Amino acid sequence: MNSSNITILDALVIMFVLLLSACGGERDDSPTPTPPPVAGCVDNCPSMSTLELKWSANPDLEMVTGYSIFRGPTLETIHTKLIDINVTDAGFSPESPVMFHDLKSDGLGLRVGDTICLQVYSINYVGLSPPSLPSCVDIY
Repeated sequence: MNSSNITILDALVIMFVLLLSACGGERDDSPTPTPPPVAGCVDNCPSMSTLELKWSANPDLEMVTGYSIFRGPTLETIHTKLIDINVTDAGFSPESPVMFHDLKSDGLGLRVGDTICLQVYSINYVGLSPPSLPSCVDIY
């Protein structure tokens, strides 16, 4: 057999590369934005309350491994990471995600009249998703 002969394996590899190119290149396995969260407070948001943040889980096929929650005082200033949650964390349910945050001991210094806005990012082996739509709560 001389070196100019193409084997069946070579032909299959060439066909695969051509098909991959025709389909737009590599597959994007990054997670889609997490569905918008719903923020609320246990006990109607008095200044010494517990914040509850709920959101819908991403589809199973995205293989989400966790979520990052970011906060800020306005919709435009949600830049500070509040917490990372791993889907295997004790007490966390990946099927119906919820996060509780104790406003009394969080060190944020929130007071009556303040607002806290939150966004959720989902994480998988590719990286972070784009952010969810924000959800804001007034502390009164």
